[in-house]
Amino acid sequence: ADQAILTFDVDADLESEFNWNCHQLWVYVVASYTTPKNARNEVVIWDKCIEDVDEAKFSETVQNKYPLRDEFTMLRGANITLSFRYRQQPITGIVYEKRLGETSFVAPEEYFRAKSGYG
Repeated sequence: ADQAILTFDVDADLESEFNWNCHQLWVYVVASYTTPKNARNEVVIWDKCIEDVDEAKFSETVQNKYPLRDEFTMLRGANITLSFRYRQQPITGIVYEKRLGETSFVAPEEYFRAKSGYG
């Protein structure tokens, strides 16, 4: 399997989403790509739970918490789109998803293996 480790910037101001009916926000980054084996691949690679309006404005440089992995070894050269999304969990009512932005890049054709320092 192919696996990628990514570092990216996450900047958001979600203070306006907090109101009397907002319990919390779940913010996350989804990596999407297509391959000959799977027409649709979507993987959550980073997430954060925001429980207070004071936490709703943030700017961070992060690394994916969850692996971007393709079981058929088809990440090489793939066009990957990262989209920033969130879901508001209300005190009562329907949970909805919003997309705030996205960016795309092409994965490298060649990979390297990081030296683990073990053995």
